[in-house]
Formats: sequence, C-alpha cells, structure tokens
Amino acid sequence: MKKQTKSTFASLFLTLICAVNGYAQGPTGINTKTPLQQLHVAGTSSSAPIGSSGINVVKPTIRIEGLNMANNTANGILGAYNLPVILKAAPYNATPFSWTSATQVQPVSVTQAGDLILSRDYVIPLVATRLGDDELTAVAVTDVSDGNNSTVGVLKKYAFTLDQPAMVHFLASVSVAVYATNGTELVDGVDRAYHAVFRFPSVAGKNVGVGVLNTLFGQDGNSYTNAQPGGTNGNMYAIAETYLILQKGNYEVELLGRVGGYDYISRIVFGPGSDDMVSIIATPL
Repeated sequence: MKKQTKSTFASLFLTLICAVNGYAQGPTGINTKTPLQQLHVAGTSSSAPIGSSGINVVKPTIRIEGLNMANNTANGILGAYNLPVILKAAPYNATPFSWTSATQVQPVSVTQAGDLILSRDYVIPLVATRLGDDELTAVAVTDVSDGNNSTVGVLKKYAFTLDQPAMVHFLASVSVAVYATNGTELVDGVDRAYHAVFRFPSVAGKNVGVGVLNTLFGQDGNSYTNAQPGGTNGNMYAIAETYLILQKGNYEVELLGRVGGYDYISRIVFGPGSDDMVSIIATPL
C-alpha cells in the first residue's frame, strides 16, 4: 500500500512539472490567434551591433527577418509605380529609385486585417516634372468675351489611379505673357486678368469620386496692365495649388488657363517660359 502511494505521488509530481513546463513554453501570439500570454518586448540600450547588421539597439525593438532585403522583394526598391525622375543629378537619375544600404528605412503599414506589410504607398508622386525640364507647350488663349465672363483653354491633361482613398496635393507653376489680340504689346492701360486652375471634366468611367464635375479648383492668378510703349514685358507666373480628398478610382484632371479682360479683348499665352512645372502627389488615408 505504501509503495503504491509513493508511485502515485511521483506520477502526480511529473505531471505537474510537465504542465508547468508546457505552460511556460506556450504560444505568445506567434503563429496563433489565441495566445496564452501577452507579448511584451523589453530591453535596454546597447552599443553592440545586432548580429551582422551593424545597427545598435537604442530602444527595445523587434526584428523581423521576413521584412529584410534578403527575404522580401518589396524591400529595397522605391518605385513600384515607375516614379518619374525628379532630379537629373545622381543618385536620383534612375527609375525606379533603389538603395542597398542596410541603414536606410522602408515604410511599414498595417492592413485592415492587422497584417504588417512593407509599403511604398505612404506618399505617391502621380505626376512630377523633372527639375530642369519644361512641362508645358505654349498655349494661347484669346479672350473674346465681354462683361464679367471669362475664357478658358486646356493647357494639359493628366490621368491617374488611386487604389484607396487619399489626400491629393495639386500644384502647378505656369508662366504667362499678355499681349493684344494680334500678339503685339498692350498699351491701352486696361487690366487683363489671368489664372491657372485645375478642373475635373466629365469623362466616361473616370472622376466618379469627385462630386461636382467641371468645378474649378486651386486657382491662382493676377492682372497685367501697360499704358506706355516699351513698358515692362516678359513672363509672369500663376501658381495653382490645393488639396483634395478623393475616393478610390480612376481620374483625369485638366490644367487650364483662364483669361478675362471685361470689354477689352486680349491674347494671353500660358507656358511661354522654359521652367513650367506640375506635381500631383497622393497621400493614402
């Protein structure tokens, strides 16, 4: 009887040890959706590099091998959208942009399912004029209206796609020159107004998430007058700029030149300079 009691006690003791050991080694959220404990990361700063990365621990951190350049093709290349080249000078003279240094960072995003992914979508240049290039071919707009009406001309069209809702920044720097209708110098001393402005036109299958189509936005302009022969001439500039929150979808936007001379007609040339620039940049929401 005593021998059986000792055997039973030993079996219970071993069972308890296995249970405690199994609980201690239980999942903490890695490869399971029902962890037994919370995952807590703690640590102190260190001057020693982590492995062969050459990076020191400055705060408690998590290192995920599946996100590094060796294991993830999304790491190391910024340009899934075949980004336009912004600068002519090296190292930004190739598309897509890329890097090879382990010290450079890559944006990490969280999906609606809670997954961590590498993302190049934090800021998306949809349109960007390369520094030193000229975005526009000169377009002449002749104001033939009277009263308070104005005349518009399309300077250029741009199409882009948003894969999710985004805040979009529209910016255009447009050179402007003002003349009489025959292209000669103005000398009548009457103001001529000019504006650069954006517009979403009515296009089949596009601009559904805009709201009211054909509404002018981001407009900027000024007026020009001259009363003396040989007065000030040359190019002036209008800087059209605004932010819009747009839904997912396909879009086509027009950059317009708008002129107004009231009862005095005129010929205004948009884009006669050599440094007109346009950028359309999306920040996903």
